[in-house]
Order: sequence, then structure tokens, then C-alpha cells
Amino acid sequence: MTDVRPFRALRYDPRRVELAKVLAPVYDVVAPEDRPLYWERDPYNALRLELTKSVEEEAATDYAEAAERLVEWRRAGVLVRDAEPALYVLRQTFTAEGGRTLARTGFLAALRLEDYAKRIVRPHERTLAGPKADRLKILRATRVNLSSSRAPARRKPRTTAASGTGSRRCATRPASPWCAPSSRRGRS
Repeated sequence: MTDVRPFRALRYDPRRVELAKVLAPVYDVVAPEDRPLYWERDPYNALRLELTKSVEEEAATDYAEAAERLVEWRRAGVLVRDAEPALYVLRQTFTAEGGRTLARTGFLAALRLEDYAKRIVRPHERTLAGPKADRLKILRATRVNLSSSRAPARRKPRTTAASGTGSRRCATRPASPWCAPSSRRGRS
């Protein structure tokens, strides 16, 4: 069985930063030519912890600078750890192909790592050796998981009293079991 638990998140203090300037896309979707834009947007931009300013620096880095930066940001109160463990709800709204607005709701939690052979948690995609080695380098340097993984979970369709039929969150071939048409938000 999967062991999922609340944890004490390390988050930006919104009294010290403008969230719109410090939040950034997931590291692996940022184009090489866009990296400097995020670095220059704010001295506390999240990509300053996750990526080098240029792709050319990446192979040689040991992420010691990112680890030092993380310590500095915590010392300055820019990043604060929550006092109590919690599960963190995450809701993403986006436009899919064809212009349809979808929403995906999930949560962030601590997940126990298990031996792959047990098949408790399975890979979500075919990942490349280079990026995996890079993420391991940053994890070892910072001792913090800066790149949360999304772990979709399948839900069985529910039967609604009104219709007597299964109600799925996504009407047509969803990108993820967590997505739901925005017009059906809040329904299960």
C-alpha cells in the first residue's frame, strides 16, 4: 500500500515577495533562451534554485550555489517552513487543444519511496538518464525536493442518484485522471 503523509512545506512568504515574480514553470519546460528572463525577473525567482542561468553551466554544476541560496533565502525569511504538517491542495486550470478549459485538482504530500520491484509507485513517464542525474545532484546538494512529481491516481466513476450513471471527471480522453471540465468544477 502507498504510504502518503502530510509534511511541513517550505514556502515563499507572500509578505516578502511578489508571488507572480518568483513562481516559475516546472524546470523541464523552460526553454534555454528563457532561463535568463526568470533569473532577471526577481532575485528570489524559483528557477534560481532549480536551474543554472545558462544550459552551458549545467553539466559542470554541483548545485552548491543553489544550496547556499536556499540557506540564504530561509535565513532572510523569504522561504518559511510551515509549523504543522499538512496536505496541500493544488488546482491548475489550463486551456487544452481545441480551446477547452480544463482544471486538474490534486494534492502535495510526502510519499514513501519503495523498491521499484514492489510496483507500489510506478514511473509516470519515460524519463531520461541526464535529467534524472541532474535532479539527483540538486537533491543531494540542497537536501530539499525542489521538483515535486505529479502522481495521478485513478478514480472509479461514481454513480449519481439523479442519473444512475457513472460520472467521470473528464468527458473525453483526459490527459490525466485529475482533470475536469471547468464547467463541472466542484462536482465529483
